[in-house]
Amino acid sequence: MLDKVIRIFRRFIDKMEIRKHNEYTIEEYFRKRGYFIGKNNRIFIRYFGTEPYLIRLAIIARLPPGLNLSLTMAGPGSLEKKSGDQCLRQIEIKDNCFIGLDSIILRM
Repeated sequence: MLDKVIRIFRRFIDKMEIRKHNEYTIEEYFRKRGYFIGKNNRIFIRYFGTEPYLIRLAIIARLPPGLNLSLTMAGPGSLEKKSGDQCLRQIEIKDNCFIGLDSIILRM
């Protein structure tokens, strides 16, 4: 019971902390949580998913409201084979990228 209360409290604190940021300052918040995010980005979304190591965001990218970065393992290319092992592939958004409103980005 206490564990559940602690998880709810942590989620509440995270939501309060994320509200302090705007589209220019949110990248530092995500960097502290393990996401690889370059400099000078405008990020309007507030949730990337639960696997920060699967997102790579380069320099000067624009992520609009409504963007969905799909990290599900739905397609045949979502797993990459390397020397008999299977590893998850990342979503990588390159330099100077502009993404349209309400877009969905899938892993290859």
